[in-house]
Amino acid sequence: MTYTVVGVGASLPYVFGLLTVIMMADPDGIWGPPILTITAALSLCYIVAILVISVFSLPRLGIGWDPNGYSRTTWAVFIAGSIWYATIFAVPLIVLGLLHSLPGGY
Repeated sequence: MTYTVVGVGASLPYVFGLLTVIMMADPDGIWGPPILTITAALSLCYIVAILVISVFSLPRLGIGWDPNGYSRTTWAVFIAGSIWYATIFAVPLIVLGLLHSLPGGY
């Protein structure tokens, strides 16, 4: 149950970002670049936020699972995981943005 709630909850910024672009864009205008812009901004925020939460917040909550004291390999895992997590949400929106950037808009 927790993974489902986190997965759906974590996708909501992308959903709301896409809805914001749709509401603000001109129906006859180009939707591709705004979709790509919001996707890039949200993905960067996710990568930074996941690193901050996992490295600084979790140990303060007593969830420090690395007995080596957060070495380089732990940072590599955090970075790879946050990039992967953001990519899962970003790929469909990137495809949508690229399709709307094509001549004809779809």
